[in-house]
Amino acid sequence: MKGIQSSGYIVYFTALFPYIVLTIFFFRGITLKGAYAGLAHMFYPKMESLLKPTVWLDAANQVNKSNRRVFLSGQKYLTLLVQEDIRDV
Repeated sequence: MKGIQSSGYIVYFTALFPYIVLTIFFFRGITLKGAYAGLAHMFYPKMESLLKPTVWLDAANQVNKSNRRVFLSGQKYLTLLVQEDIRDV
């Protein structure tokens, strides 16, 4: 196997392998003890907990953290672009 023929096999493997692994993890996860309780907790949440302000504060904190990471990484990228433009002048 040399050249372009072997790269075709690599493409098939890299395209299909993640789906195979995810399927294995899914079936492994639903066969664990307590899986039903976890799924029930995910699909049927306790609505009275939504009335607590700490839940909303924690959610806002998570959104703030993720937005900050995205903003700072974009800012670093833009700084690098500006520095390259200054060097080109």
